[in-house]
Amino acid sequence: MKKIVSILSTVVLVAASCQKPVEPSLSLKDQEISAPAAGLEQTVTFQTNQDWSATPDAGWVTVTPASGSAADGSATITVSTFDARSAKVSVKAGPLSATITVNQEAAPAYVKVTPASDKPFGYSGLETSISVESNAVWTVSCDAEWLEVSPSNGEGNGTVNVKAGMNEGNDKRIAKLVFTAADATAEVTVEQKGKETDGDNESFDPLPGYEW
Repeated sequence: MKKIVSILSTVVLVAASCQKPVEPSLSLKDQEISAPAAGLEQTVTFQTNQDWSATPDAGWVTVTPASGSAADGSATITVSTFDARSAKVSVKAGPLSATITVNQEAAPAYVKVTPASDKPFGYSGLETSISVESNAVWTVSCDAEWLEVSPSNGEGNGTVNVKAGMNEGNDKRIAKLVFTAADATAEVTVEQKGKETDGDNESFDPLPGYEW
């Protein structure tokens, strides 16, 4: 009996030594994902016999889960809202790899402004500020020389300082500020009282079509 056991053991060892190593496999090919400006969630499925990981090269792209065990896999790629941009997600499974390119289109430019006061300037002058909210580069123009505006441009959110000197006349005067970001605009009127109307309850109102 001892001799038989020895022979069987030898056969088993020889058979094991003849097994070929498993070739790494990854079914995912290089591809591109197009995302709208509002963002995107898309699930990418693939097959692999290796432990895998997925790494984006930009913070506005997230991958969930970011890694997994050797098996059929899937990962959800989430793109946040923003302007036109491009990023890559590198998927690695053992010695194999694939790249997912994520392209996002630009969001329409917008600009919103918020007056800091609900009252007009007094005739003696005043300095105040207007808050600007935008996703693009913007400029501001003024149609009146008696009003100082600074800064005259910016990018993203910011603050514009508005200053008026003394109104030497008795009638109120009105200036219009136009904020422009690409094709988007926002307009605000600035009123300053005259000496004879300084006690009136006039308001600091936007032009028609402007909302806050």
